[in-house]
Amino acid sequence: MYSFPGDPATRTGMFWLDKTSGGPRYVSVGGAQSQWIGTRGLFLGASLTDVEAAKGGPFELMGFQNHNAGEVTGWLGGNLAAKPGDTCEFTMVMGLLPDAASEVVVPVSGDPEKVYRSDSPETRAANPSVVALVLQFFDPA
Repeated sequence: MYSFPGDPATRTGMFWLDKTSGGPRYVSVGGAQSQWIGTRGLFLGASLTDVEAAKGGPFELMGFQNHNAGEVTGWLGGNLAAKPGDTCEFTMVMGLLPDAASEVVVPVSGDPEKVYRSDSPETRAANPSVVALVLQFFDPA
């Protein structure tokens, strides 16, 4: 389900785990024209160093050529991590430029299960930026 489907600047995607959960599983915003701004001023197109500055240090993310390409998998604490009692967590998806050179893409791709740190030389060389902002709600069960 989408909110504001006719306006690319305000479009959001809302996804439910099932029809009886009572609330969304996650809400996502993305797209080149999106005007949404996330926690700590993060926005679509924010750089790796922007995210680390807002977070207060490095974080972990998936490689860039698999079904979870560029998803943040762990904040490693800091300003963006969920706190005890929170009902949702802010997360994001990072992406590479379409014309990124293979010599920077290959080192952060290959293994579909490998997690990379944002401060690794491979990730820094790939220079990803934010392509989706996500609020992921915790399963109340």
